[in-house]
Amino acid sequence: MIKQSKLKELRKQKGLTQIELANKAGISHQWIASIEQGVSRGTSDRVKKSIADALGVSIEEIFPEVKKMREEILFEIAIQDRDLFRKIRKSPKFTVKDKEWLLNNFGDYILYRKKLHILAKKYLQNSD
Repeated sequence: MIKQSKLKELRKQKGLTQIELANKAGISHQWIASIEQGVSRGTSDRVKKSIADALGVSIEEIFPEVKKMREEILFEIAIQDRDLFRKIRKSPKFTVKDKEWLLNNFGDYILYRKKLHILAKKYLQNSD
């Protein structure tokens, strides 16, 4: 859950009503109201991203718990997948651009971790 005033504060700074923000984010204005009031407990990552994009800010600026959660997950995954990422860096089958994307967009990687982990391992097994 977020601080009740943060979303409202950012929305007002942008000069938007709840309805205008909801329309930009593609969600209901009731959802915006419930988040602002601290009533919403199950806001999905997709909705958080839509709201942040509509306001032109990062998800973490509105939802600080996301940053903490990502840092914890990143640490855990960094330990688990250290060897995999070493292989990616060394693999001639990935382009430089692919390697940069994989290594720099670790946050997005987390969301699709299991699928990418399986695909990368399968791909790398074929390159050994």
